[in-house]
Amino acid sequence: MDGISLASPSFIRPRIAPYLVLPFLLLLSGCKEKESLDARGARIAESQAHGLDDAEIKVNKVFLHKGSSYHKSEPGTKLIGVDVEIIRPTGVDLDDVELLDGKNGKSLGSFPDIKFILANGDLGDLPPPESEKDDRIRVLFIYQVPEELSSIKLRYWGKDLTPRAANIESDSLSPPVK
Repeated sequence: MDGISLASPSFIRPRIAPYLVLPFLLLLSGCKEKESLDARGARIAESQAHGLDDAEIKVNKVFLHKGSSYHKSEPGTKLIGVDVEIIRPTGVDLDDVELLDGKNGKSLGSFPDIKFILANGDLGDLPPPESEKDDRIRVLFIYQVPEELSSIKLRYWGKDLTPRAANIESDSLSPPVK
């Protein structure tokens, strides 16, 4: 399992893309035909992705994360923080934001540790009250990644969120702004 122990948090919370789980969920729901599975899966993914239709996504910085997280750095891995601003989000499930290798586009999974970046630069577990009136949120996604990873892209339910890869900077900011 790529050096990840069975007791690690990354094993408990599988690092697989949400759209790969859909066929299994649909099968459990009684859908029996492959064409029907594919069609239903596509409709669900399209419906989920609509939460970002009118949104603007800005990746402020990608960096080595040295702060706290439920993800743990294990041999052959590192933690990265992705500082993202989302303007006009509607019905977005943030733990479904999928991380991609910026060089080859390979999925590295979803289920990041999510921290909200407050106006004063501190990190919080809940969205700040001003995010509702400003119609924007600033989030720190924390992912466990292979040590050799040098750049990333983001995707949400099959919809690319970043037009080009963002390099992982070597400095660490925890919290990312102050």
